[in-house]
Amino acid sequence: MASFVRTFGSFRWLLGFLFVLALMNLAAPAYAQTIATGQIEGVVKDPTGAVIPGVRVVVRNLATSAERELFTNEVGRYRAVNLAPGEYELTVEQSGFATVKRGGIVVEVGSTATVNVTLEVAAAGEIITVTEGAAIIEPERTEYTAIVSELSVANLPINGRRWDRFMLLT
Repeated sequence: MASFVRTFGSFRWLLGFLFVLALMNLAAPAYAQTIATGQIEGVVKDPTGAVIPGVRVVVRNLATSAERELFTNEVGRYRAVNLAPGEYELTVEQSGFATVKRGGIVVEVGSTATVNVTLEVAAAGEIITVTEGAAIIEPERTEYTAIVSELSVANLPINGRRWDRFMLLT
């Protein structure tokens, strides 16, 4: 009986060890994914130094061409997190201001690249006038018509050339 208790105790210890080892293996991939990234952040201001909320900021990875679109918050701040290491380009756009592109932003593992942007007022340019034209769709019309031509009947691969099969095409 003493031998069984010793064996069972060793077995419980082995099960506990394997359980802890399994938990550590499950946590390792999640840790590896979060540590190998960096971020870009900054503030967008106008020429007077006032912050601009709601500005569209596009962060593009130059190696993969992957883009991430974000907007500045109420204090003009933006932050692109969990970026893969590499070189990035930043495009900042807001109506009434000139578009700004910044390249050569290097993101390294575990670091934050700070890129503050000052937008210049856009020069007066084109005026685009949109006039209402004819409606493209007719919401009152509910029927659908189609014509199956003789050429379609001759060339379409319909089994048995039954007319009801051609009706299903429309």
